[in-house]
Amino acid sequence: MKFFLIVVLVFHGAFCLKAQYKPFPKLEKLFEVADYDQCLEKAEAYIKADSKEIYPYIWQMRCYLAISNLDMHPLKKNALTKALNVAIRIKNKDKSGELSEVVTPDFENIQSQLIEKLSGYSDEQYTAGIGIFNKLQQLSPSLTLDYHKYIFMKDHNGENAFSELRILVSKHYALFKKAPDKSENLEQAYADLINAYYDLYQPTYARDAFVKSKEVYKKGDLCKDVYIKHIMSIVGSAGYYTDEKSLTNYLLELLSADSLLSVGMFKSMAIDLKKYLAVAVLRSEPEGSIRTINHLNNYLISYKLGQLDSLVHLFDYLLEANQKEYSKIDKPKIFAAWLSMQQKLIKNASTAECIKSIHQNLVSKKKFDDDFDFIAWCKLKYPAFKGQLSAYHIQLEKLIVQQISLDSFAASPEVIDQYAKKLDSKEIKDKQYKTYYTQLLGLLSANDFSGFAVNIVKALNQFPGDVRFLALKKKWVIADYNANYKSLAGDYGYEKYFSKLPNESKCEPGVVNKLGHDAVLQKINYCRRLAGVPDSCVIDNEVSPGYQKAALMMSANDNLSHSPPATWKCYSKEGAGAAGASNLSLGNAFYDAIMSQMEDDGEGNFAAGHRRWILNPKSTVFGHGSTTNTLSLGVFGTGNKKLKRPLYFDIKQPICWPAPDYFPANLLPKRWSFSLANGEFDKAIVTVREGGKLIPVTKEPIAQGFALNSIVFYLSKDVEIDKIYTVTITNVTTYSYWGDPNNSDTSKGKTYTYQVIPIAID
Repeated sequence: MKFFLIVVLVFHGAFCLKAQYKPFPKLEKLFEVADYDQCLEKAEAYIKADSKEIYPYIWQMRCYLAISNLDMHPLKKNALTKALNVAIRIKNKDKSGELSEVVTPDFENIQSQLIEKLSGYSDEQYTAGIGIFNKLQQLSPSLTLDYHKYIFMKDHNGENAFSELRILVSKHYALFKKAPDKSENLEQAYADLINAYYDLYQPTYARDAFVKSKEVYKKGDLCKDVYIKHIMSIVGSAGYYTDEKSLTNYLLELLSADSLLSVGMFKSMAIDLKKYLAVAVLRSEPEGSIRTINHLNNYLISYKLGQLDSLVHLFDYLLEANQKEYSKIDKPKIFAAWLSMQQKLIKNASTAECIKSIHQNLVSKKKFDDDFDFIAWCKLKYPAFKGQLSAYHIQLEKLIVQQISLDSFAASPEVIDQYAKKLDSKEIKDKQYKTYYTQLLGLLSANDFSGFAVNIVKALNQFPGDVRFLALKKKWVIADYNANYKSLAGDYGYEKYFSKLPNESKCEPGVVNKLGHDAVLQKINYCRRLAGVPDSCVIDNEVSPGYQKAALMMSANDNLSHSPPATWKCYSKEGAGAAGASNLSLGNAFYDAIMSQMEDDGEGNFAAGHRRWILNPKSTVFGHGSTTNTLSLGVFGTGNKKLKRPLYFDIKQPICWPAPDYFPANLLPKRWSFSLANGEFDKAIVTVREGGKLIPVTKEPIAQGFALNSIVFYLSKDVEIDKIYTVTITNVTTYSYWGDPNNSDTSKGKTYTYQVIPIAID
């Protein structure tokens, strides 16, 4: 009988154990119909009735999870953390893990959502965030979760973040050694540790972390890329610390990484290091540099990579170092440093032999222009070698003439220009002419009006008045006129240039579309090209709405003002600000207004200021707004670095309107202007002749402050088509200008002469 009772009790216990895992279908049904509030209430009632039941907790956890994704539910704010707390209870109750398959997806969901939520925590929520991570570790401990905790600590400058990372990687590596196949993928943690060690200036520990990462992740490149980046950074910092000790340390760091780098990468970084040694040479530290270079070369030779002969590389490195160190090329300093180094590297070599080796190196690399300068420097520095240097000079001239006169010699006109300045050679001059002519002919055939505009100026500077070049220029003037001026002339259909028309009665400025902005740019760039100014201008769409409001104000008030009062119709602060930085037009708009501003007629425009702003070579970014009868053109630039672009322009080059040589007759203005960035015209005299006859000229008052300094004048009679008008401006003072790369000295009494030939274009 006793035995029977024991058996009954055992089975009764088993039945009770099974009972606590019953699924509670009522709760499941409430959850499925999204009645989460009722489900929570029922679950809580079941838990109070029997706290040993687990499924009520499960449905409670799932309800909180679902609520966390509802936007308007009153429990949303804390639903995720409530779900976490319930999940921890479930785990503690399910000690045998029988419900693991059922609840694990929910646990993972809670973890992923909380990690995402924690990424948005502020510094003030840091302590709460750490508490949540600790609870997550109770729920599902893993090294991956530890890594997320480290990221959270690092993002909030947690003082123990580095220790957390170091312990994490140490644990991972220990587990990997025991069971490689079961270790979690934490390559990023190793990469972070390498970065952290370098940030703490502990390269030895960084290398140790990298070696371990290579063992764990044999095919992984993440840690390798991080390690190489830091090695390159360390070698790169040699450009800032070029004393012998620092350079040696950089070299040793590079050598320590040799087994981790490919041969090509190692050699490339070794070359970079040698570049920085050139800085040390320029800083008069050749002794230490020689020792480090020899150390590096010995190492390369041991790898059968060959010595990095200084004669092959040093001059380019010295040029680069000099540019970096002094922001300009100082060839005498470079030559002195190079010669000093050669004397140290080439044992028992005399000064004459070192000079010869440098000369031969420059010739072998076809650095003829640099060799010219080197020979000239040596003549001043070492007059005793005059005979030897003269022989080098003669040899160099023959080589240059021979090289350049070959039809196969490919070089830009600018390169040949440098040689032409050094040598009075018919062969070089012929090659220079042929190169320019071929280039210009190709640009014209391709309708590359921009490229032609830049290069015709250079060609005529080298060959002023050349008939063939002028003939090409005439063809270009006609072709560009037909393609980019005539195509828009007389087209008053402005409506197509708006995506939304302006409405003065409602003070709606309207919106100019891309077609409208492009039409304005087409005329601006056309005029700039014709005047010999860089033409790749752009409209800044971010600021143009302000200029559109300015154009609306001008139209609504039928008036122009750079400082419109607040009482004006359709006044806006943004529009008033744009008006103060604008060329303004009333009576026409878009490209027609641009051409009116280029003409700059009328009593108030004696300074031709609108024209000067449009042709300003320093401004390539414009703002634009137009109505059907007004224009506001922002001419001061916009500060938008994304839109700025490097442009070639010689500030010693005058800007004339009408432009020199052939000029469309119907674009001739009454006021002519001559602009020069570094010019002063207070005492300048203007004369104009046609066929030797003097034409009386009236100077407008000098007015600076409108883009480039200028003199404005008008002729006493109308000009005639196909006649040549020679303009001479004397007594011009030029002065050193901040944008002048040659820092030209002040010069008084300079004279400028150019010709204007009006032509009729059908």
